[in-house]
This record gives sequence, structure tokens and C-alpha cells, in this order.
Amino acid sequence: MMICLKLNMSKTRELSKLISRIENFEELEPEVLKKIFSREGSAHRIGLTGPPGAGKSTLSDALATRLLNENKKVGILAVDPTSPFTGGAILGDRIRMTEAMKRGAFIRSIGTRGGVGGISRRTYLSSLSMEAYGMDCIIIETVGVGQSDFEIKFIVDTTVVVLTPESGDYIQAMKAGLMEIGDIYVINKSDREGAKEIKSEIESVLLLLPSESDWKTPVILTKGLKGEGIDELKDLIIRHRKYLEESGLKDKIIRERRKRFLLEFLRDEIWDEMENFIERNGIIENFLKEIEKGGNLEHIKRKFLEHFARRGSNP
Repeated sequence: MMICLKLNMSKTRELSKLISRIENFEELEPEVLKKIFSREGSAHRIGLTGPPGAGKSTLSDALATRLLNENKKVGILAVDPTSPFTGGAILGDRIRMTEAMKRGAFIRSIGTRGGVGGISRRTYLSSLSMEAYGMDCIIIETVGVGQSDFEIKFIVDTTVVVLTPESGDYIQAMKAGLMEIGDIYVINKSDREGAKEIKSEIESVLLLLPSESDWKTPVILTKGLKGEGIDELKDLIIRHRKYLEESGLKDKIIRERRKRFLLEFLRDEIWDEMENFIERNGIIENFLKEIEKGGNLEHIKRKFLEHFARRGSNP
């Protein structure tokens, strides 16, 4: 099978199981965490984001295929909406990536499971796992996002924002958020009317945005279904990777990524513990009574934290 040329089949099964454990919020052994963090930086992470219907899956498929043709090991994390019945991914994106799948890309659909910004709460760890198993390039495709959803920026090296010629009204609302996170902007489905006008509009907006980077953000036209513009996109991603490495920004990005992951992990874990503590002890009713009597919120907060700090003590 072709996939064996890209990633050993037994390793593929191992990786699939590991990502399942991560997505199910299972605790990972210290040696596993050490393994997946030790290789961070060896692969290049590419984030594809943008509004629904922009053709992100088609571009992911075409881009992955080009990279596979250059003998790169490619992994794709397709973040899909979560099923309300099973809690799993609905798999809408994966079925549109047939060419990359045939050529040996490792493709995994993951549900958002309460994540915000178009990604899952565990997308970063899942991408680390792919890196630990020898991927050269990891493509992370978000669910369709709005103008304020930009979490993808914090877990990838290169952010590609995908739009269409119909995105004119959308762009007006994007001048904060998505218009500030892209390293590359793509106008997909550019055979439709208005593509060149939208390209010019985005270029004008980008000129007005403050930037401390020496990277000049490009805007390109593609036709994902016809494969046009994909080579240009691939070359720009390679150029951006080279820029990050030569400028020393790559190491800084990795450090910030790890710090953000740790802060979010601690926040989620502490919040879950607090919620469980509140449910078990029913103390919220007492605090509500205090508020209704005009109690001081700062005092209530301190009181709660004292209760929470003593939660493991004997009465």
C-alpha cells in the first residue's frame, strides 16, 4: 500500500490510538509527553482558516498532494463540527481529501468538542503527536470561522487565510481578527467575478495594518478544484518557513506556543475542578443569598477560594 511508503502501517495505528487518547482527554504517561515534545520544531505547521464554503478542504488536499510529490511526510488534522450524538467529528472535511489520502497522507478528523476559534482544545497536542511520528509538514484545517476566531495562529507556524470573491462584505468586518493573523491570504475560486477586486481590497487593508515583521504578507489567487495557484501557495509557505528560521522567530514561536498551551491546560483543569467542587458542595446557593443581601463580590470570591483551597482537608 502507498501509505506504507510514507508512514509505516504499525506506526499509523499507534499514532491514531495516541490521538484518540488525546482527544478523549486521557492522561498521557510522562515518557509519552517527553517523546512528543522532544521533536517540536522538526515539522512545519500550516494552518488553513477562513469562512465556511471558502474551499479550505480542497486546498488542503491539493497542497498536501504537492508536498507528497516532493517525498514529504504529510499529516492533516481536519477540525470538524462535533456530533451532538456521539461527541465525535462529523467527518465533513475528510471525505473531500481523496487525492492526498490515496497518495499516503495521514488524515485525521477531530471534533471541536467545546473548542473555540475553529479548533479543538487538544489540536496542539495532536499535531505534536504527528510531529513525533516523523511528519515533515502538518496541515491544520479549521472549521468555518468568523472574523473574531483566530486561535489557529497560536498553534501553527504559517497561517493561511482562505477567502472567496464573495467575501467583500465579510472583509469589512474582518479588519480586526482574521485580517491580522494571516501570513498568506488566498482568494480561492478566483474564476468567479470580483476576484481581482477582492485581492486589491485585501492588499489595501494589509497596508494599513501596523506590523513589526519584515515579512510582506502576500495575497494570491487560486482555483482549488483545478489545481491552479497551488504551486505558488506551496512556494510561499516554504519561503515563510525559511523566513522564520533565518530571523530566529521559529524558536520564539515554539516557546510561546508551549507557554500558551500550559496556561490553557492549567486554566481548563482548575476550572473543571472548581465546577466539580461547587456541584458537590452546593455552596453557590449560600453565595447567591449573600449577593441578594448586597454582599461584596470581592469578599465572596475570597471566601470561595478559601473553601476551595481547603477542599482536601478533613473538617
